[in-house]
Amino acid sequence: MNQNQTFEQFLANQVPEISPWNFLINLLLTAVLAHLLGRIYARYGSSLSNKRSFAANFELIAVTTMIIITIVKSSLALSLGLVGALSIVRFRA
Repeated sequence: MNQNQTFEQFLANQVPEISPWNFLINLLLTAVLAHLLGRIYARYGSSLSNKRSFAANFELIAVTTMIIITIVKSSLALSLGLVGALSIVRFRA
């Protein structure tokens, strides 16, 4: 019986409390690091074409990933749903 209760607690939707300040700090830190990564890639990348346009996508991808990870952090059902949705988007792109 103890294992069933533990498994049910694992599957339960637990909503972690995220303070707005921590969220904004994480968002700002992610954007700054992604911008820095994009600048370094645009300057030192070895591809011959469209380095700058590819590097411009780093910020959007990083911020989107941070938001998804923040949302999915503790909900197994939500994480599986988002994995399915993102895999469909990946194959459509």
